[in-house]
Amino acid sequence: MFLRKATEPLRVGATSITSGVDPFNGSNGWALTSHGVGENLFTVDMDGKLVPELAEKAERTGDLSWTIT
Repeated sequence: MFLRKATEPLRVGATSITSGVDPFNGSNGWALTSHGVGENLFTVDMDGKLVPELAEKAERTGDLSWTIT
């Protein structure tokens, strides 16, 4: 492998910036999380199973209701 020293500094920029702080508006929820402003209650692993992050568990308590612990 051939490596050489850069003659110019490396500049890294964000190509996508959130359009607001409302996580329900468009892709703001993803953008806020990716920028480190928001966090997830859960993520999903490669097997499709929920992995807790901020929340310990989610329990459905009605058709449109959940209790998050």
